[in-house]
Amino acid sequence: MRFRNFIYFFVEAFKSIKRNRILSIATMTTVAICIMILGIFVLMSLNAGNFMRELESDLEIIAFVDKEIEESRIAKIEEEINEISGISSIKFVPREESLVRLQEKFGDIDYNLAETLGENPLPHTYEIKAVNAQDVPGIALQLKDINGITKVKY
Repeated sequence: MRFRNFIYFFVEAFKSIKRNRILSIATMTTVAICIMILGIFVLMSLNAGNFMRELESDLEIIAFVDKEIEESRIAKIEEEINEISGISSIKFVPREESLVRLQEKFGDIDYNLAETLGENPLPHTYEIKAVNAQDVPGIALQLKDINGITKVKY
């Protein structure tokens, strides 16, 4: 196609737009709205996918240790947890740290939780993250079978 033909097509298009202003504006508005709606749905789809990936990576299992257990048994429990496949990380949270976290959660209130409770009623816990979100129920069942773990939440 020659350059002269290209110019001719543009000149004719602008003449047509001038002659039929209302129809041209309606057409351009319709196309703009369709593109905007498509963009919104693509954006929502991408955000939903990112949100789901974020939720899956934050999925955490909390295993509560029996309050009456000895310190030597706590280390053995962690070894047994390490033997379970599909776990990406394990973090032991002593009961003192759990109490501090609880106090921080209610930090805006001028209230000393440790003094009020006297003795710390919270158990030691293990915070466990799975490699795949689909493996969490299976891992939780295996954790319940470990002697010394009283409750598992996920």
